[in-house]
Amino acid sequence: MNSREFWTMLDHACVDGADYVLSCTDYRTAWDGCARGDWMLWAAGWADVDRRKLAGALAACVNTVSHLMLCQSSIDALQGLRRYADGEIGEEQLELLGEAAWDDPRASGSADVAVGHAAALRTADALLAASQACDDLSISDNMRRYADLTRAHIRYEDLNINF
Repeated sequence: MNSREFWTMLDHACVDGADYVLSCTDYRTAWDGCARGDWMLWAAGWADVDRRKLAGALAACVNTVSHLMLCQSSIDALQGLRRYADGEIGEEQLELLGEAAWDDPRASGSADVAVGHAAALRTADALLAASQACDDLSISDNMRRYADLTRAHIRYEDLNINF
């Protein structure tokens, strides 16, 4: 990502996210200190992070609510997301698993919705749904947990910020 693409990205970011990045001394500090997994995964998508790394981070985040999934198609989609991240299946197979989870009438809980979004690599939607499924932590506590999980899968160097 060059500087023009970066500023275009910030133009599309939510106001709070853009303000956070601009308040940091540099972009590494912003990445390393960010407490919002949804912002981080959104930025990683803009920064052309490898889709499999993105899927690995999403799988780790959504896995925190796997015990709340109501149907097998959601569990299969989560396993597919992990397998896609590991290079074991292709994007077409992941899409089929995600569509099956979306189309399953039993998939009515937030955890099921989260994996449907994740299988489609809709990062922010997946984390918001996963966070809503977890009533033992606040949304901000969940986003902090997702930020740590994201950093474990996507390093700053993976962001391809070249300016």
